[in-house]
Amino acid sequence: ASGENCSEQEACQRAIECVLKFHDDAKKNNNNVCLLGKYHNFLYVATKLCYDWNLNDTDTVVKLLNTIYECEKTFEKLFEGAILGTKVTRLISGWKSDYSSRKENIQAMEYFLQHATKAKLMFSNHGVNRRFVDVCMESYGCSTPARMTITAGHYDVLNLLFKYGATVTLPQTNRHYTKFCLFQP
Repeated sequence: ASGENCSEQEACQRAIECVLKFHDDAKKNNNNVCLLGKYHNFLYVATKLCYDWNLNDTDTVVKLLNTIYECEKTFEKLFEGAILGTKVTRLISGWKSDYSSRKENIQAMEYFLQHATKAKLMFSNHGVNRRFVDVCMESYGCSTPARMTITAGHYDVLNLLFKYGATVTLPQTNRHYTKFCLFQP
């Protein structure tokens, strides 16, 4: 990589680290409770920076993903625009997608899938350890991204999710090891 590219990567990494510190400080100043809409939204500015600058430092991307999950217990904002499109996110969730089109949402989703898969990220989600690609989408009845993709009929996204290891059957909860199939109604 050229020296210019390295300095852009370093600048992006420092910017993300500053956002993470800002969020952490705001949370600490509020008795370790994230205000979600207020300072938490800076984390999504950081996700956009990571994607736009194609930050290749997986450790920094992982810190960002872990911080988002710690507060939200979901990654639906990173999946929703790719699965349902940019207009639906506003209608259902009340937020505007950070990415300009469904195509850009898909590319951003893949960017985060690449880093999460490389780092072998696991999250405790409803009492079950799940990979990034399988973390439930809380606003959609705790459906997985793959299940939401099937419901929406976007099989291009489903293929992408399968490429990164989306599971067809998952334990619903830690207490009930009942398996469900994505393709069941």
